[in-house]
Amino acid sequence: MTYIEELREWANERVADYAKRMENSKPQYDKVGEFKSSSSKAIYRVWRINNSDTLRCECPGFIFRKSCKHTKEVLASC
Repeated sequence: MTYIEELREWANERVADYAKRMENSKPQYDKVGEFKSSSSKAIYRVWRINNSDTLRCECPGFIFRKSCKHTKEVLASC
């Protein structure tokens, strides 16, 4: 086996190990709420990340401010 082949095999093993670690560390999202927009036909979902208190919403307000009435309503109902 040449040096290049050994190096390629080593690199492929490292990449496979990295991919396996990344697959296990992906955040898990649980849908905890769904809200109809008051100004359009859109439906916004609120997601809880990894069973923690961290919430995410799909609405423009959350994307801009990292806080919105949807996430506040979900927190108030817990």
